[in-house]
Amino acid sequence: MKTHDRWGVALIAPDEALASRFDEAVLELCLMRGQPSHTLGEREASSNQCVLVEVFESYLNLYAQTPEGNQLARDRIASARAAHGSQEERERAHLEAAAHWSNGALDRALSTLRIWIDREPRDLLALRIAQDLAFFLGDQDSLLDIPEGALGAWKDQELERGLVLGMVAFGLEEKGQYRQAEEYARDALTRDPTDPWSTHALTHVMEMEGRSIEGAAFLRSSAPHWSPSFFASHNWWHLALFLIEIDEFDGAVELLHGPISAPGHEAWFEIVNQASLLWRLWLLDVDAGPPAPGLLQVLKKRTNETLSIFNSLHAVAALSLAGDTDAVEEILATYETHDSGGLGLDLLQGFAEFAHAQWSDASLRLSNALSSTRSIGGSTAQRDLIDQTLLLSLCRSGGSRGLINELVA
Repeated sequence: MKTHDRWGVALIAPDEALASRFDEAVLELCLMRGQPSHTLGEREASSNQCVLVEVFESYLNLYAQTPEGNQLARDRIASARAAHGSQEERERAHLEAAAHWSNGALDRALSTLRIWIDREPRDLLALRIAQDLAFFLGDQDSLLDIPEGALGAWKDQELERGLVLGMVAFGLEEKGQYRQAEEYARDALTRDPTDPWSTHALTHVMEMEGRSIEGAAFLRSSAPHWSPSFFASHNWWHLALFLIEIDEFDGAVELLHGPISAPGHEAWFEIVNQASLLWRLWLLDVDAGPPAPGLLQVLKKRTNETLSIFNSLHAVAALSLAGDTDAVEEILATYETHDSGGLGLDLLQGFAEFAHAQWSDASLRLSNALSSTRSIGGSTAQRDLIDQTLLLSLCRSGGSRGLINELVA
């Protein structure tokens, strides 16, 4: 049955009930709440499913950023193609994007979605996935250009325009356009105060402008809106950063061992929050206690993964602080095989060397990687961990005064 989603984009679905559940799942993904997979219902036989439901589930698998997740996505994509044969343009675009992502070609996935969004800027799922892919790739231009180009297709009175405004706000912030980013984020939050991504975009503006007291107050006051979100641990991480910046270290440690490291937080973005905060506190000689056992157990199972340098860097940080040199060496050996002489190896070895007080070696490796770190993905605020580590290694090794001045400027 050919129908349309609630935003007017063509959709092939066996019945209106499934089409409606698909719309709800897309909204849940964009608002980072609920359980989108459960909203879609139990998986039926592929012949009774619609292609976009299969692709949506594939995207959820791919967000795990694990080899297992990629394989599950490939299986779903193959199932959808076998069961449904020829596709409409929207289905083809999403299938192709998901297939590229599952095979590690995130740049091709992003390019595919960008072409489709140019034709259909009201595909909310495509916009969400495209911005996340741009984030994983460190592609600041696409992070802004794609949602900004689509914004005109969303009417001012539409509630979902706020979701697109939030995406634009984050893109503007990462490009250093802080005043306009704040304007867009506040507009989005006026429409829906529960939007955690727009909250996140405004938080980034305050972080980058050094508005730490204001940022902490903003996150504390808005927490009832965004804390039910499955993205909440990252906003708690931002609150911890603000507390560190205003010397409220006990508060940051309390957050680390509370909502940031809550049991079950095993998704990579949650692991990164924990590892990053542990390392930052350690750099400041703050006793944060040992990493959560669950964190170390998960990381030790993932030492042979190379899907994300950004994730692996945080794994090295957490495992180094825990004194698990065998696990760290296993990660390094994996990258020596798959990334010999590359950016990933420099960054990972630099962090491992820093953990062993090898300041000169660490500063050399991190200096070599510095100009290319954007390509590992993550935000400017997250990648600042590399700058902080390099700065301290330079100071302790008596390194380049010029580079030190550049980093603190």
